[in-house]
Amino acid sequence: MTKSSVFFFCTTLIAATNLAYSAVHDTSAAAARVSIGFVAGATFNTFQSSSPISVEPGDCKCPDYELQTGEGQVLGIDLGIPLSSGEAWPWSLDVRTQYVESQAALYAEGDRLPALDENGEIVYSSAEWRGSVSFSTVEVAPAILLGIGKTPLSVSLGASIGYIMESELLRTLHMIEPPNAVFDPSFCPECEYFDEGRSLVLSRGAIDGIVQWTATAYAGVEYRLVNEDAEAVSSLRYRYGLTDVSTTYGLRVNAIELSIAMRVFL
Repeated sequence: MTKSSVFFFCTTLIAATNLAYSAVHDTSAAAARVSIGFVAGATFNTFQSSSPISVEPGDCKCPDYELQTGEGQVLGIDLGIPLSSGEAWPWSLDVRTQYVESQAALYAEGDRLPALDENGEIVYSSAEWRGSVSFSTVEVAPAILLGIGKTPLSVSLGASIGYIMESELLRTLHMIEPPNAVFDPSFCPECEYFDEGRSLVLSRGAIDGIVQWTATAYAGVEYRLVNEDAEAVSSLRYRYGLTDVSTTYGLRVNAIELSIAMRVFL
């Protein structure tokens, strides 16, 4: 999921929500009603590792990747349970069971080396190591929400426990210059070549030392729109990784999450 597609998705969802619920903003009408529905959103991830990830698998004197930021997505079921009946400063419990996909790019700059072409002229060649690290989880994420006075705003505080379903560490090598050069297939016979021979996959597999369970804590701000039959809750939350995703690399993930829950009253 690219940044432009994430932005378009979030903008469209927010616009649709406000159009559907612009008539009613008073949350007191639903203060004592349980609601259930769907939640969807996007995450903007920052990966941190205590041990470097080398550009090639195994023991080699190779450069290490630089961890970049990346985007992910959230999709699940959301349950809202009121904990108080007061119109001002209401308490509620928000419980989400959701699928979360997290991803970040990897990058390392290659060397620029001189070589002779078929005419005996000096040309320079350079390549870049790229890749990505990603994993997906199914998690349960309860949160306590405290309404701010009689406004549609509330603050949230919660945590999540997630089961990692799958993970992937992808390493690739890309020819940058000369612009018409390609890799010799004998360079890596077992590798998968693409981009008309200008790029190749060095390795693709599960993240080394991947764990089964992960935990996060989060805090954020919620905006609630209500009508007689349903409600929409827009959430902006910061997710802080409490546990390592990979014991080999000491990999943890923090993220900013933007999501919208559409719920009907029971």
